[in-house]
Amino acid sequence: MPPKLCSICAIVPHWLASLDWDDYSYLNDTTITLRSWRGMQVQAEAAVAEKKKSRGIYGCGSRNGEEEDQEDGEGGCDLCFMIVHYSYRESRCKFTSMFPAARSRPYYLPPEMDPREHKDDERYQDVPLVFGREATKQGRCWEYRMVCLSNRSVWGAEVVKVPGNWRPKYLPPMAYNDQNPENNVLLLKDWLENCRRNHKRCREIKKTTTDTGTDFLPTRLLDVQAFGTGSEPSSHLGDDVRLVCLSPPTMVSKSADTIKSPQPYFTLSHCWGPPEKRPTTTTKANLSQRMERIPFLELPRTFQDAIEMTRKLGHRYLWIDSLCIIQDDEQDWAREASLMAKVYSHASCTLSALSSRDSSGGLHLEPLDEDRSYMDLSITPSPAEQPSTESGDTENNRAFTSPRFRLLYYSNEDWHTLYNGTNRTMHMGGPSDDISPLRSRAWTLQERELSRRIIHFARKQVLWECAELKATAQRPWHDHSSSYYYAGLDSLPQHEWKEEWSEIEVESIQSLSLPVQDGDDLVQAAAAAAANGTTLTVSSLLKAYTSEREWWAVVFDYSQRSLTKDTDKLAALSGMAQFYQRNHFPCARYVAGLWSSRLKEELFWEVEDKSRATRPAPAPADIYVAPSWSWASVKGGVISFKPKIPVRRLREMRKKQMLMMAGTWRDAADTRPEEKDNTDPRKDGKDSRKDGKDTWKDIKDARRVITDGWQVEEINLFPKYDDPYGALKGANLIIGGARLVEVELFTETLIEPDPEYMYGSHYYYGGLKIDGRWVANYSLDVEGEAERSGGRLWCLGMVAQRDYSKLRKPVIGGLLLREEEEKLDADGDLCIYSRVGTFRHMRVETFDGVEPRRIKLV
Repeated sequence: MPPKLCSICAIVPHWLASLDWDDYSYLNDTTITLRSWRGMQVQAEAAVAEKKKSRGIYGCGSRNGEEEDQEDGEGGCDLCFMIVHYSYRESRCKFTSMFPAARSRPYYLPPEMDPREHKDDERYQDVPLVFGREATKQGRCWEYRMVCLSNRSVWGAEVVKVPGNWRPKYLPPMAYNDQNPENNVLLLKDWLENCRRNHKRCREIKKTTTDTGTDFLPTRLLDVQAFGTGSEPSSHLGDDVRLVCLSPPTMVSKSADTIKSPQPYFTLSHCWGPPEKRPTTTTKANLSQRMERIPFLELPRTFQDAIEMTRKLGHRYLWIDSLCIIQDDEQDWAREASLMAKVYSHASCTLSALSSRDSSGGLHLEPLDEDRSYMDLSITPSPAEQPSTESGDTENNRAFTSPRFRLLYYSNEDWHTLYNGTNRTMHMGGPSDDISPLRSRAWTLQERELSRRIIHFARKQVLWECAELKATAQRPWHDHSSSYYYAGLDSLPQHEWKEEWSEIEVESIQSLSLPVQDGDDLVQAAAAAAANGTTLTVSSLLKAYTSEREWWAVVFDYSQRSLTKDTDKLAALSGMAQFYQRNHFPCARYVAGLWSSRLKEELFWEVEDKSRATRPAPAPADIYVAPSWSWASVKGGVISFKPKIPVRRLREMRKKQMLMMAGTWRDAADTRPEEKDNTDPRKDGKDSRKDGKDTWKDIKDARRVITDGWQVEEINLFPKYDDPYGALKGANLIIGGARLVEVELFTETLIEPDPEYMYGSHYYYGGLKIDGRWVANYSLDVEGEAERSGGRLWCLGMVAQRDYSKLRKPVIGGLLLREEEEKLDADGDLCIYSRVGTFRHMRVETFDGVEPRRIKLV
């Protein structure tokens, strides 16, 4: 319902329009004087009476009827109601501390007063109240509040200028605390319409295969209009639905159960819940019955709400996993799981039951509560500014030339806070399983990431997400915090690299004439993605380096989520793997959650919280999750060995290019120690120290001998089904040139005397030892796993780093392996090992005399 303003408050939109919203200065701001407290109370009571009358429950009216008639009629004023009603609510007290009474006041205002607390003195209630605007800087943007300057504790609300590109077609301007349940449906229609018309990126389907066609339909869909739309309230026959099948391309069928051409459809993302609340499913036994009819009343509430929402938003088909996949048919389930990426990427929109713990929770589409309600203010256009009706499209020709404003509360509830169910972002506070349970489920990650448009039904308000917009019901046009401070996977390189990004733009070299065979696998992949396929471009190299960081951000998020079946660990990420293969790593091979282009580094992943991590118990041969060297074998959050930032790696590539052009480049791995000069390529040929010694020589030697000497010779993956990105029944790596040293793990305190050390002795509270002496620190993937499992432990050297904490010498890090009981593989020539953790800070000398060998890692 559009807001009604009294004759005094009607000037507020004009006053707001006169202020400068781009560059704030309190010296240029003006104030506005409105009614007295008593006058606002009269208008507020009249507004309440009018609302009750419009709802058909009009009662006794206000107690000041005579004064009402003397004011502006019976309609009342919604702005007066907003001020008076909210000032008495306890929730407003949280704003009082932000604007203490001791703050300096303009000289032209009377002494501070509280008209609510001086009821014995009638003069206070008849003094007109003065309002003004205050601003605070949040990042690069100004945030504004409209407050009562007579007493800031009386009232204050955030005021936002509505951008001109937000042109709602269905949702009218809203009055404060409008509880019309259809408001959210109108808002969803506006979001869909705005996205389809104006978002170019959202029209593009997120490709997951090399198939360039867009004509795709899932194998089965729910026809929600198969028996009418259920408009008759006395009969539920019209609400029933049924399954329909995609017509096979080699058959011409005239059955009503098939769809002849691609049709737009919605998908549902939801929590299945515990076994006792398992949703309605399709099985081999009831498939034929589902094709005939599915009674609406037998479906759980979430399914019913999704069906009704699909109808209200003008669509006929809906995809729900538990109904559209035959759950007890293993082959059908495997085939449909491999198509999951296409199902969600081709969907018109995904309905996300974000705040429902199981299928009985429903889609929360309640109107905004009183604290989160808002009010729209705008200048009523003159008759000359009214839209013309001669164009034939009167609905899309609404006039939005006049400035529009929105008054709202709870400004700290940004998109990420509502989505994660926390007070901060997932990177700082972690998601809440109580408020947003869908956020903690593993299957739903790819459902969100691959969908073009998503409507999240959160606990407090509905949310919108697409490739170009994240918005809330309070701010449907944009949530500015989602693009800067709260940015997660969506952060822009300009924000992440700051000063370095401008340097890259200024010095943008269009091509790097470095031979791609001299680069690593990722460089070769970047060259393949370039236009000519033989040279590198700045954009292709930055994209390749950024892609690996984005992938590990996805892995970090995914690894914290829960699964009902451990065996779904790789299957539930299959769609994302296909998407990254198609769009980010076209020349790499997907290796059980890792990528061959950077496999040597990615094997060095670590578990974030060892105390909470677990590994699935050893299972029969037909139940397999992932190899020990894959992060997917651990239940718990994982992080990768962080690569260099893209800009730094780009600089190194450019430096290598210039040295090669000058003929002075020699790779450390191709140079014998006695042939090395005393110059550091990082210093343009200048001595890195006054004595001419190369301070990087020792670490170069360590990398050349130990860490650069091993290679992954074979990658053996054995898919459980036909999907190479999905579940596995076995996997192993054949590693050549591996240098391993046998170690013992200890947890007690170890004291080693050292006369050269300033404290005389080193104290080690657990670690790895050889012959009773400490040699390295360790980190187990699962706490206590190495002690319980038994077997000999070995350290595989992988990376060389500088240790600045003690002797400033290079140290070695790598994988902590356990030798399996069956020491040799089937061919009898390779020892078999499994990963149990990582180690760091092992001295280079520990590997002296260790011969390289080939091993099998399972």
